[in-house]
Amino acid sequence: MILRKHSYFRYICILIYSCLMPVLLHSQNVVKQISNADGLSNNSVNCFLEDSEHTLWVGTWDGLNAYNGRSFKTYSYNKKDAGSISNNVIWQIIEQSDSILWVSTDYGVNRWKRSTQQFTPYYLGTQNNPPKQEKSFLLDITSGKHIICYVKEQGLFCFDDRKQEFVSLKNDLPDDIRNFVIDSKDRIFFLTGHGQLLHYQLTVRNSCPELSFKEEIRHCAPVSNIYLSQDCLIINDDRTLTVSQDNRILDSINIPENKTVSQAICHGEYLLISFIEGGCIRYNLENGTSTELLQLPEKASIFTIYIGSQNILWVGTDGQGILEVYEHSSPFHTVKTNYPVRCFCEEDNGNILVGTKGEGILLLDKQERGVNPYLSTGNGLISNSVYTIRKNMSGDIFIGTEGAGINYIPLNGNQVKKLGIPAEFPAFRAVYSILFTHNDSLLWLGTSGYGLIKLSLQREGKSYRVTDMKQYKSPGPSSPSNNIIYSVIAGYDENELWLGTRGGGINKFDIASERFRQMNEIDPGLSLTNNDVIYLTKGDSASIWIGTSYGLNRLFPTATPPSITEYTDNNGLPNNTIHGILKDENGNIWASTNQGISFIDLPSGKITNYSSRNGLQNDEFSDGAIFKDKAGWLYFGGVSGLNYFDENKIRLREHIASLSLNSLKINNTSQNIYERIRNHTLRLDYDEPYITLGFAAHDFINNENCEFSYRIIDFADEWIYNENNPNIVITKLPPGKYKLEVKCTNGDRVWSNEIYSLNLDIAYPWWLSTTAFIIYFILIAIAIYITQSVIKNRIRLNRQILLEHIEKQNQQRIHESKLNFFTNVAHEFFTPLTLIYGPAQHLLEKADLDSYTKRYIYIIKNNADRMQKLINELMEFRKAEAGHTAIYAEKVDIQLLVDYVSDNYTEIAEENKIDFQLQKQRGIILYNRPECTGKNNIQFAFQRLQIYAVRRIYPC
Repeated sequence: MILRKHSYFRYICILIYSCLMPVLLHSQNVVKQISNADGLSNNSVNCFLEDSEHTLWVGTWDGLNAYNGRSFKTYSYNKKDAGSISNNVIWQIIEQSDSILWVSTDYGVNRWKRSTQQFTPYYLGTQNNPPKQEKSFLLDITSGKHIICYVKEQGLFCFDDRKQEFVSLKNDLPDDIRNFVIDSKDRIFFLTGHGQLLHYQLTVRNSCPELSFKEEIRHCAPVSNIYLSQDCLIINDDRTLTVSQDNRILDSINIPENKTVSQAICHGEYLLISFIEGGCIRYNLENGTSTELLQLPEKASIFTIYIGSQNILWVGTDGQGILEVYEHSSPFHTVKTNYPVRCFCEEDNGNILVGTKGEGILLLDKQERGVNPYLSTGNGLISNSVYTIRKNMSGDIFIGTEGAGINYIPLNGNQVKKLGIPAEFPAFRAVYSILFTHNDSLLWLGTSGYGLIKLSLQREGKSYRVTDMKQYKSPGPSSPSNNIIYSVIAGYDENELWLGTRGGGINKFDIASERFRQMNEIDPGLSLTNNDVIYLTKGDSASIWIGTSYGLNRLFPTATPPSITEYTDNNGLPNNTIHGILKDENGNIWASTNQGISFIDLPSGKITNYSSRNGLQNDEFSDGAIFKDKAGWLYFGGVSGLNYFDENKIRLREHIASLSLNSLKINNTSQNIYERIRNHTLRLDYDEPYITLGFAAHDFINNENCEFSYRIIDFADEWIYNENNPNIVITKLPPGKYKLEVKCTNGDRVWSNEIYSLNLDIAYPWWLSTTAFIIYFILIAIAIYITQSVIKNRIRLNRQILLEHIEKQNQQRIHESKLNFFTNVAHEFFTPLTLIYGPAQHLLEKADLDSYTKRYIYIIKNNADRMQKLINELMEFRKAEAGHTAIYAEKVDIQLLVDYVSDNYTEIAEENKIDFQLQKQRGIILYNRPECTGKNNIQFAFQRLQIYAVRRIYPC
């Protein structure tokens, strides 16, 4: 197959055509540089790959990088980490599946697994013999997702997924293979070191790849490199690039002299060609025309280019990092100026005058999107620093500048005049605001340092004469709260003005009474977000919009009571310094700030912010530099130029940013997402209360503008606005099951309908687990059993005690009954004993008794006496039971007691013929203690002894 090339004449025509292309064709290209200052590991970039999850992988001379549009994650070689990449010089990146990447380096190829975030290196015979040249490991993938690797000086290999290792492929290839590519039909094109191009066919039989030679592709010159893009084979011979598909030549492009092609890729009908020396060409394969990407740095050496999603061209440079190139159709028309733009005005013919701080007045050319000089000090302006331009009802234009006095331009005139002010009136300068009232007969000027100026004008032909002037300056009897007045507007009453002062808040001025009233005089309960007022304008519903250096305020002065609505960065503004306020045709508000322009949709309250990334001249705008022309177009002036646009043509990108979980921290410790999250469920222990989930919104354009919202269903069903913070922090969720839902915007803050869902399963603490409840149940059952047993035992014991008490009471009653019985009997014995004792005593008192009779009378008397004593003892016992008997010691004469007892038994002994003798020792006296037995008991003991003795001798 012989390839042809086009003539040099065609290339010259292409160059001429590209030079004649309108500049506007390229003005839509945006180039963003990303370098090591943004987290890239090295500024020399060798290769790119955007994987199926829209992560951009960047191979550099010092590490592999994963870029999500906002931040980088770097993978580099670590000797102490077996799962790190084998080498830091990255040459190729290939995606085998959504979970497997292959990376070739200067020393080995690496298989990266997403679930483990680890690399497995393969050295293919070079472990002990590291390659001595760059790009020794070449990778590609077949249509069947087989990984093919050529290792210089080692041969061709195929990765066996079952064995998880590379196996050698039989081949007859020469030893000096420089590069190879595989197309969708598994045709392999090998480039040799001598510039030969060989065509082989790869077939797979029984999972075993086989290589067969087809042909040598002949070319008119030695081939220096080959590329494959969109199944097109691109052949580079250092003079031409030849594009072919299915053995059919599509085109041949001459390479500019002194240029070395670094990469060539197809993109639709275009072929993009980058050069080592710098620059990139976009060649149209259909009509043969080419254009150069002018926005790229001229001297940026390019190593590689890559087309990713969102039609973004990624450019890898040598030393300047990554260049992100994309077409951006901005709704904002931008015109750059050399000096800050401070004001606008529209002439009756439709020309837009642009007042600048330093360049006078410029004339806007909308067709060319530029400005042209119009008026300056050379044409009669007092100063080239123009702060305000205002047209009156007659069409005459008045100009306030930094200089002393006022300029004006008569209608249909091009001559600048200075307003004549009589010398007797005080001088003033630095006019920041102009207002006409009373049919243009009164001219009101807000100045910087000179207070409020009132000029009475009288028109004389095309000129004006000042008939009267009054200056309202603090301090004074009728003066504003501050002499720096940046904004003066008419109120809703023709005799009412509103002034915005720097540091003094707002003042309401009554023209008739010449009285100034401050905010606290209007209503003591009202206050602005800040008293440094920069701009005022009237709104709908009898309201006044007030722009301050700390927030936007909407005052309703006629409401009952008056009220203020505040808008700050807490409500969504990008910045609190409000430079200008415009009301559009729909009644909504546009405000310029130090961080771009904000649009406030009043019905919904939604705030949309635009910055320089959306095509604005700069993020910073100028005080009071706003205007709306007769056609409804809005104008904003800033420090670098101006923007103008039709509000009805504002269109945002409709790119739907997908959302993925990028990182997970639990208790501030990084976790492996794929290990912790299974089946879209994150299970957490009770001692894991602090969770940080990092999300990535997959939009490579203005990713820092992407905003996030989330909610936790079954805990807080309302959406929580997280601004542009991709990290969601969840703290101390109660145990239970929840569902986390997250959504995001794209870089233009357009919300996506796609919602990322994650189930959260928060475990109960061990003391609330099922096992714990079982233990609690067992313990409670045991406690109940023990308590019940104790209660039963107590009841039984109490019942026993009660029974014993009752028994004791019964015994006591029986005892009492017995005692009462014996006591009663004893009382009954007293009378007969007395009758016995009395006569016996009477008989003993007679002197004529013989001894025998007297002896027996004594016996009768003694036994009666003893009987009476026993009865007395029984009575005393009763008293002792009742506690009425005193216990005392008693002296007992044992001899007398024994004689007394023995006399009672002498007769019995004689009758029974018993020799009864009593031997005793005289003088024995016993002192009976209270705790010992009584005298009667001792007597009873002697009696029992004598009776026992008698019975032993003569039993009854």
